[in-house]
Amino acid sequence: MPGIGKSVTLVFHNLAKELHKRGHQVYVIVGSNFPIPDSTKDGSVNYLTFKTDKEYILGSEEFQRNDVKDMIQSDGDMVTNFRLVRTAAEFFTSQCAEMLEDQELFVKLSSFNFDVAVIGAYPFLANCQILPYKLDLPVISITSFTSLLGQAGLPLLPSVVPSLFTTFTEHMDFMERVQNFVITLVSNFIFTPSIPAELVQRHVPHKPIKTFNEFLRDSILWLVISVNPALEPIPTLPNVILLGGMGVKQPAPLPDHLEAFVQKFKSQGVVVVSFGSVVKYLPTEISKRFLSVFSKLKYGVVWRYSGEDLGEIPPNIKLMSWLPQSDLLAHESVKVFLSHCGNAGSYEALFNGVPVLAMPIAGDQPHNAERLVKRGLAIKMSVATFSPGELLENINILASNSTYQSNAKRYARILRDYPMSLVDQAVYWIEHVVRFGGSHLQSPGAQLPWYIFYSLDVIGFLLSVVVLGVYCIKILCRACRRKCDQNPATGGDKKKQ
Repeated sequence: MPGIGKSVTLVFHNLAKELHKRGHQVYVIVGSNFPIPDSTKDGSVNYLTFKTDKEYILGSEEFQRNDVKDMIQSDGDMVTNFRLVRTAAEFFTSQCAEMLEDQELFVKLSSFNFDVAVIGAYPFLANCQILPYKLDLPVISITSFTSLLGQAGLPLLPSVVPSLFTTFTEHMDFMERVQNFVITLVSNFIFTPSIPAELVQRHVPHKPIKTFNEFLRDSILWLVISVNPALEPIPTLPNVILLGGMGVKQPAPLPDHLEAFVQKFKSQGVVVVSFGSVVKYLPTEISKRFLSVFSKLKYGVVWRYSGEDLGEIPPNIKLMSWLPQSDLLAHESVKVFLSHCGNAGSYEALFNGVPVLAMPIAGDQPHNAERLVKRGLAIKMSVATFSPGELLENINILASNSTYQSNAKRYARILRDYPMSLVDQAVYWIEHVVRFGGSHLQSPGAQLPWYIFYSLDVIGFLLSVVVLGVYCIKILCRACRRKCDQNPATGGDKKKQ
């Protein structure tokens, strides 16, 4: 699949690495423009690239300095977010087209004897579904879009399953359920793209034309990397495996220079600051506000930063253009994680028992942040409008308040208290469907029209029977009444006299 982002690539790599350890040959397809993370270049994954002359959008200077800056300064404005999503979606759609047109890649893939394709099930990668169809491969879908799980035959229950595009939890009042219902329907409509019929026809002329939803319904297994049942219980099915946090790896020792810095603040504690791989530059004014706060802390601050020169940096702050984030959050000295609450970073904090100062920007981040806040694991602030005084106060609260610290440690124990790791679970189920296929796990509901799946035809029939029955009873009562009025034995004629 064309690389969506480094965090998703790391999830794929963790999975691929474990499959490799068990003797499987694993190949990952990315564009020739994709910046493959150095941490994945360990020989366990074979990368296959397709030709592209486009710069990888999430790393381009124009995207970072204009689109991402607008996204941050808009403070969650929906119009700005949708414009950004559309820009990214157009790029990834073109990447899928280039992958399908790369004949050299297809010839190479055809020479391998693959058992299964693990493909990212994302609306903006819809056209990628054509490749495994062309190669006659069964498909395992990996996704963070829970709205797509309806295609697996999973009932979408907006009464208890909040949309990723809301800040609701599973406990909603009436008006929140109304909003969630509407947003779920609208987002399902918006994020169900159409795969051009002529595109399927051109690349797979010998097979029936399929829609995006029809491709998804044929998935033999679903790996959901955005939901963990310990944190957000949702209805599931035998072929839907909830693996939120699968990207969290076993901690490795920190580089010597970073370990030395952390050890200097062992007694006070360390704050880790990162806005993920998508946000490369923060606006300089916001960065200077952060600097003014961090310089007043007694804690050490490890800050992933690659923006403008900020001048003299206080000794308690260490700037780094890249962080071994998961390894750092696992360190016993880390007290607080200041984050945008992307899916990967949120779970890294959770699994390592670190409270979060949440500053969500876009996408699923507000939802992730609110999920942590409602469980007493985070405090949420606006990255665009925060005041230095409030930020300073909240960092100190998270670092010193025993409630936040104990809640975070408790959830870390819960998330780790399973007989198998998340990666081991994913590998087990992949090997299972490779050995036996997946038809015995698939719900027949996946192939039903929505009105049959939700029994609307049965409800309509029963309502019709009730209405017809009431109507017949009413007609019968009228007939009996007329009969009685016309019968002299009823005394009706005497009344007239």
